[in-house]
Amino acid sequence: MTVVDANVILRYLLDDHKSLSTKARKIIDPAVDGERDLFVPQAVLAECVYVLEKLYKVPRPEVADSLDALLAFKGIATHDATAARMALQWYSDSRVDFVDALVLATAHAQGVGYASFDKDLGKLERRLS
Repeated sequence: MTVVDANVILRYLLDDHKSLSTKARKIIDPAVDGERDLFVPQAVLAECVYVLEKLYKVPRPEVADSLDALLAFKGIATHDATAARMALQWYSDSRVDFVDALVLATAHAQGVGYASFDKDLGKLERRLS
């Protein structure tokens, strides 16, 4: 198992740096079919969302689809992948920040409550109920 950081994922998804993107493909491509096991911490997912959306101006649905596809690779794991993928979908479909969506998705996946002052998160919760 190898833990990957946001830079590896970003170079892989953006393919914007000849040398580093090639190295990123060598790390991630074997995980597609499970030939290599990689772990992506949820903090790394959050950093990727932020960088793609804020710095590269990638539209939310494209950010969510790209990261969801990555998490679907056979050799890629994250803590509570169900919650992470749920959060990506909610982030894509609403105005909720990814981290807030992850809070709500984790609560739903664990069958527990959550606490937040975020109004958009409350609106999403009511829409889901």
